[in-house]
Amino acid sequence: MTRSGRHESDDESVASTSDHESGDLTPARTSHRAAAKHAAAAVSAMSKRRAPPSSGWAGADVASSSSAPGTPSHSDRKPFVSGTPSRGTPSHHGRTRAISEASEDSDDSDLQLALALSASTQAPTPTPKKKGRPRKYAPVEVADDAVCALCQSATCAARDSLIMCSNCSDCAHPSCLNLTKAAAAKVKTYPWRCSNCKTCSVCDKAGHEKKMMFCITCDRGTHSFCAQPPMKDPSEVAWSCPECSPSTKPAATPKKRRAEAAESDGEDALAHSRKSKRARVVESEDEEDQQDSDREDDINQLLLDETFEPTSCDIALFKKAQEQAIAAASDESGASSSKESHLRSIEFGKYEIETWYSSPYPEEYTKLPKLFLCEFCLKYMKSSAILQRHMMKCEWRHPPGDEIYRSGDISVFEVDGKKNKIYCQNLCLLAKLFLDHKTLYYDVEPFLFYVMTEYDSSGCHLVGYFSKEKNSFLNYNVSCILSMPQYMRRGFGKMLIDFSYLLSREEGKIGSPEKPLSDLGLISYRSYWKTVIMDYLVQHTRADITIKELSQSTAINPYDIVSTLQYLNMIKYWKGKHVIVRRPDFMEEHVKNTPRIQQTRVNPLALRWTPLAQR
Repeated sequence: MTRSGRHESDDESVASTSDHESGDLTPARTSHRAAAKHAAAAVSAMSKRRAPPSSGWAGADVASSSSAPGTPSHSDRKPFVSGTPSRGTPSHHGRTRAISEASEDSDDSDLQLALALSASTQAPTPTPKKKGRPRKYAPVEVADDAVCALCQSATCAARDSLIMCSNCSDCAHPSCLNLTKAAAAKVKTYPWRCSNCKTCSVCDKAGHEKKMMFCITCDRGTHSFCAQPPMKDPSEVAWSCPECSPSTKPAATPKKRRAEAAESDGEDALAHSRKSKRARVVESEDEEDQQDSDREDDINQLLLDETFEPTSCDIALFKKAQEQAIAAASDESGASSSKESHLRSIEFGKYEIETWYSSPYPEEYTKLPKLFLCEFCLKYMKSSAILQRHMMKCEWRHPPGDEIYRSGDISVFEVDGKKNKIYCQNLCLLAKLFLDHKTLYYDVEPFLFYVMTEYDSSGCHLVGYFSKEKNSFLNYNVSCILSMPQYMRRGFGKMLIDFSYLLSREEGKIGSPEKPLSDLGLISYRSYWKTVIMDYLVQHTRADITIKELSQSTAINPYDIVSTLQYLNMIKYWKGKHVIVRRPDFMEEHVKNTPRIQQTRVNPLALRWTPLAQR
């Protein structure tokens, strides 16, 4: 068949197909569809003539299927480029190249028509959507009336803007924090924390302030022992965190990739030689595991055997292992609980005091390494900056309540737990840091607190205190007593005890501290009872001194007097009754220490107090 005859047959098939598909289409749309079919048939016929018969090319299928009713249009098929199947939507250049190769045996007008119609019917390639960028951190706006926690002003000499801590909302100037320009700009791009709230960027824990390193670029904190590699002396090193100095390698070039591939081939040969060694090691480990499993099977068999009876050696070994396991578990639990809830130190006035025990402060305060307290109103705070601002506003310079005793620079204030509840609760929380057996924290209304202070130009500083019930059925004159650690070994503890017995004598009662006493409390009270008894025996040389007479004169409970005399080996049972034995060595020692002892005694004439029952 000639080329013109082939075109005519194709035209007829295209025309019949278009008439069948058109249906109720308009003549304009029918002619457009017929022209498209004509162009598709022309391209497929020319491609079929150039392709070899045995190539398995799909051009014949395309040409044959174009005349069938319901066949998709040319725009829905996947065209081919240069006689090979296309893997996707071809470009305009690909279509031009395919048609140019067939132009030797076809008319130029047919090719131009096919090119124009195929381009017009080609579906537009959808453009991929751009991925959105991650949202930037929005810095927290600083209030207009905010001031720097360090310089206490809104502006500074460097004229830099304030930055605010994302945890405690304290503000500061970057220049006051000695931050570089890069660090001052970097801290505004993430939730920055001040030095009091700073946590390690690796372990996310506070504490170990001396081991905390600060990045010179972003001011993030990291413990020196959490850094990689760990650092022993971080104070002399200008350190940058991994986020500011990443150790990521640049992308490898093709030459580097080929070199790395060659190196990997050599490493594969070396790894193959090592595999045999590892295989021998694994075999030995498998043998050990098999031995362990055999032992477990033997033990399980013995446990299932009802006739098995453990020997005394087995029982002793089991008990020893059990005790060791219990002790190890208790040590771990005790250490973890103490680390979680134990404040290490407090700042109280001009002293930084290490605490001895934990205290039930609110949870957000117990996690801090240091607590800051006002020494006058006893309010607790998280940072020194907050404490400084509080001290500028705090008007208290002595405890609340009535001053009932003043001798020299020593004063005692009576504070009612019902009238000054917050102060008394804070006083109990402070005392729990140094007392192990204290259980009273918040129920302070039934108690009276007697606070001893030392006066100077700045105010009355807390020395110690004791509390007692307003109405005690057992005549207890002390419920809790504490001498602050910075005033210990100066006689203030015995002065507080002596003051409690002075109040008991004014009330006309025989007093005694609540039992049982702690170890330190028992030592202090025995020392005081010994001093009072020796003083009375030195002043009264009569031989008929009785326990009852001694108790009524000193307001000390007879039971406490007898226990002290027994401890000093100064009482004996003779002729059916107990008698007091005078020991010359104790008497001489007391006379020698009398001047020093008098310094720890209170002056009864300086007391201005009326008992509660007589008010």
